[in-house]
Amino acid sequence: MRRRSLSSALPWLASALLAACTGSAPPAREASPASIPNAPPPPAAPTLPPGVLAEGAGAQGVVRVEERDGLRLLTIDGVVQAAVPAGRRDIVASPDPLVTLVRAARPNARTVLVIGLGSGRTAAALAAAGLEVEVAELEPAVIDFARRFFGYQGHAIASDGLD
Repeated sequence: MRRRSLSSALPWLASALLAACTGSAPPAREASPASIPNAPPPPAAPTLPPGVLAEGAGAQGVVRVEERDGLRLLTIDGVVQAAVPAGRRDIVASPDPLVTLVRAARPNARTVLVIGLGSGRTAAALAAAGLEVEVAELEPAVIDFARRFFGYQGHAIASDGLD
């Protein structure tokens, strides 16, 4: 009986673990005839504080996307890594000074390595300027949040460069 109950819960557990890794909500658990009577329900997803759109644990601290004072912020342990006007999805809305710097320092450059993605604005601006861009970011959550909340569509890898 116990083995049967555990095996019926395994698909839900696998879905919940996958959801936890991807940051999405776990699927609703449905009762089945093989359920253990009086089993506690799965824990509810944590409620985020007001203004916090997303949160994830990272090697450097808590990675958050917040909206306040008309800005969408990407923070790591409360330190702002990127800030853009809230609601803006056009990631390359204005010239990025780093594009000018790269063009001045290396006029014939074809590729560029960006260390640290942030909102993805600089990487996107460099790509829009015709450069092939590689991005290395320590925190996988930053890459996920740059795509979901800041409109970044380019390539990025989660790496510390020591692999």
